[in-house]
Amino acid sequence: MNAGATTERVHDAIRRMILTRGLRPGARLDPAVLADGLATSATPVREALNQLCGAGLVDARPGGGFHVPMIDAPALADLYRWNEDIIGIILRSAGGRFAVDTREQEHGGDIAGAATSMLACMRYASSRAT
Repeated sequence: MNAGATTERVHDAIRRMILTRGLRPGARLDPAVLADGLATSATPVREALNQLCGAGLVDARPGGGFHVPMIDAPALADLYRWNEDIIGIILRSAGGRFAVDTREQEHGGDIAGAATSMLACMRYASSRAT
């Protein structure tokens, strides 16, 4: 296996561990420990961790190594706003067929109804794409 393929395999494995919460926020990512668990050397692990830093999935601390980033309240609120924007785009892309103002949810709107509409919109868009 060449170095590029190894780094890609390691990158995908670490990314999957972070996204599935196998590695918790704040966890220190020791390249040697990860390398041992991934049956590789530390070099492709360091390369993968640097790539994941660029994607925002890993923090590199000067003199402190690599860590899974912690999420604070403002960052979490930003993620929820981003999610709301994405859902709004999906619903609007149905051409008004499922008009739901997702901002109503902040004021006790019908979350179940909005989710049902969103899923129906996604099924409709998927059926038109095939």
